[in-house]
Amino acid sequence: MDDLSESAEHLVALLLESDDQTRVRSAAWDLLDAALDDPAELRAAQKAGSHALCEVFEALAVVIREILSVPDLLVDVILEQLPVHWLPRTAVKVIVKKLLAAVLAADPSVTALCALRAKCSLLAVGLCPDTDQHSSLAQTCALPLAKTIVGDADSGSVLS
Repeated sequence: MDDLSESAEHLVALLLESDDQTRVRSAAWDLLDAALDDPAELRAAQKAGSHALCEVFEALAVVIREILSVPDLLVDVILEQLPVHWLPRTAVKVIVKKLLAAVLAADPSVTALCALRAKCSLLAVGLCPDTDQHSSLAQTCALPLAKTIVGDADSGSVLS
């Protein structure tokens, strides 16, 4: 797994520092080759010049976002079961979610997941051959990435 992490870090560094898109795309395909047991279909997509790379990284960013949303969803489900008036339930929900966010922000594994999500979003946008034909990237990757960057600058938080 360390080789995979190093390959991913190398790919992000290339994307941020290199003007050579061929080299960046090659590193992305190498990363997928290392990660997948049978990357034959992705290699066929590579030859066709499709959106396979950006779709893979977009899907990763979306999955990580969904994983990070599980604690909030659990709070919602649990509190909806409480037999109390909506006003105290809403107050408790707000308090619990703020406490949960504070606890999660201090957890290094959650911070690492947030960073990985941001990197996947960056790779999806950066590797897309034509963002005009891949309209979901704006909502799933570019906007959350922009919010993360603005949130980091404003508060130092990586949770979005």
